[in-house]
Formats: sequence, structure tokens, C-alpha cells
Amino acid sequence: MIHKLPNPGAPPAEQIGFDQFLAVDIRVGTVVGLEPFPEARKPSLKLRIDFGSDIGMKKS
Repeated sequence: MIHKLPNPGAPPAEQIGFDQFLAVDIRVGTVVGLEPFPEARKPSLKLRIDFGSDIGMKKS
């Protein structure tokens, strides 16, 4: 796995207000499948994630 350190010369990310934060849709799912993705430019994995009955199964 490759870890990149933050660029100390980069400008800080823009901050959002609390109301904007509340508008963000954050979901939690269960990874139910994982497989290599050799066609990708960089080493990658394909994920299958179950988000429950409201959203269902999604692939990355």
C-alpha cells in the first residue's frame, strides 16, 4: 500500500460550515466482496459493498 504524506506547501483545504456538514450524505456499508483490478493504471481492487435495504449492493 502506498501512503502519501500531505504537501506542507499546499494551501489549506476550504472549511465548510456546520449547516453544510449536516447536508453531507455519509453512509456506512459492509464489504462483501473484493477482487483484484489488473486493468487499472495503479494497483487497485474492486469492492462490492452492501449498504442495506435502502440502497442495496454497490460496486466500486
